[in-house]
Amino acid sequence: MEEKLGRYAISRRRFVGASSLAVAACVVSPVILKSRDARAGRNEQTVDARFLRRDVTRPDLPASVIDTYRTAVTAMLRLPPEDPRNWYRQALVHLLDCPHGNWWFLPWHRGYIGWFERICRELGGDPEFALPYWDWTASPRLPSAFFEGVLNPLDELFHEEESFVEAFREPIGAFWKNLTPIQSEQLARREIESLEDFWLYVDILFRPRFDTRRSSLSAESPDLDSEAKRSVSAENIASILGPRQFEFFAGGKAAQHSEDAEKSMLEAGPHDSVHSDIGGFMRTMLSPVDPLFYLHHANVDRLWEAWMALQGEEGQAVLPKDDDFAIWGSERFEFFHDEAGLPVMERNAGSYADIGSFSYAYQPASTIISRPPPVRDDMAGRVFMGTILQNTVSVDQPASAIVSLPPEVIDATVKGRTELKVRVTMQSPSNGLAWNFHLWLPSNDSELEIDEYIGLFYPFGAHGAGKHDHRAQIFSLPLSSAIRRLESAGRLDPDLPLKIRLSTTLTDHEVPGQDSLRVDEIVVAVI
Repeated sequence: MEEKLGRYAISRRRFVGASSLAVAACVVSPVILKSRDARAGRNEQTVDARFLRRDVTRPDLPASVIDTYRTAVTAMLRLPPEDPRNWYRQALVHLLDCPHGNWWFLPWHRGYIGWFERICRELGGDPEFALPYWDWTASPRLPSAFFEGVLNPLDELFHEEESFVEAFREPIGAFWKNLTPIQSEQLARREIESLEDFWLYVDILFRPRFDTRRSSLSAESPDLDSEAKRSVSAENIASILGPRQFEFFAGGKAAQHSEDAEKSMLEAGPHDSVHSDIGGFMRTMLSPVDPLFYLHHANVDRLWEAWMALQGEEGQAVLPKDDDFAIWGSERFEFFHDEAGLPVMERNAGSYADIGSFSYAYQPASTIISRPPPVRDDMAGRVFMGTILQNTVSVDQPASAIVSLPPEVIDATVKGRTELKVRVTMQSPSNGLAWNFHLWLPSNDSELEIDEYIGLFYPFGAHGAGKHDHRAQIFSLPLSSAIRRLESAGRLDPDLPLKIRLSTTLTDHEVPGQDSLRVDEIVVAVI
């Protein structure tokens, strides 16, 4: 039997990993998965997947899933701070070690939520528990259960800042004394070189109880805002799944996982937009304090599985190739703990190149997404530099550039034969918290001032305490759908250059670290 996926037909057995792209639910366990060859994208070996990660928004979600998660969160909140499974100790792993803006973003988070899922299984008392995922494309609103009790960080079991510092001061001191040399080296790369650095960093990020989420979010008003909805739309996700090369899909190459390179369209788009719009802790590197974090990242992991399955069906590589794979796979993740609270032995990125011993599969989602066809050979790899017109962005002043694309590129994009992204390099905000960025594609007739939305970039996940922050942020967003909308509205002239603007607004409860930021480069690239 075959499931139809736009232009592609994929056998049900081989399609399980691409569950984000199916229609009907698959609830049979065990589910048969295929492991993937790291270099060629071939399927070679079958393994049983014991656990099924379900869509939390589905009406057929068993009540036991949320009940077990609630029990596990409660237990973790009540564990002593000395226990690495403690709720805040888990959040601190993300603070201290999480990669953003490079090609280790996906495997690190797979390991992080995989070990967290095992802890939940142990402390929740359900040996069959699997972490649910939140399909924000099909349901762009916060799940109702996450406004109740311990699934809402407003609950009294969560710490205020003073009580957190009081409870964790000595346990964190003991943790610091027992750091291994490689852990200390990795923290130093993030400018966290002493306990004083650590506490200053936590102090910047800790949220008061009233600010644990965006104030306008509630059980009566759970929707993501309009910009986040656009970012997680099926149209956007289709473009994000389009790249055939790992680093174009997963993030830019970097020397090590605490280094910024380029944020992928997946990270800079739906990932960052959802973090930003939920607000509170989710806008910071302490985002796992909010129990919704793990469901958000399960959905990101699900999209990675979908992309890998699609790559395999086309005979494309699912991971970096050759020497790049050796470098990528050997990167060390040193801070994970298992369900017994012991340091894990699987410390290389390559351990999380596939689902492996975590043994889960994803329940198919309700949204059908068609992947764009491969880029035409004569278009592949083409890059078009923008001419900066205004290189400073502030609340009152957008930055802008014009980019001239050959008519044949515009024509291929309009007809769906080529996909484009816009890549922006700009100065990093000093505190990493205060700015929302919006990219717009105005009409070529400047007098009309008709804008077409491209996407939102929120500078989430800057590595380190930022004591000497002078780094650039590089991020990419899909461009093709905005061009097609202009064409369908009769507003696109392929003989004129495109104008791209980048503007900003202040977020709630944040004070800007700078009055303005410098934009260094705006580029359009074929993906």
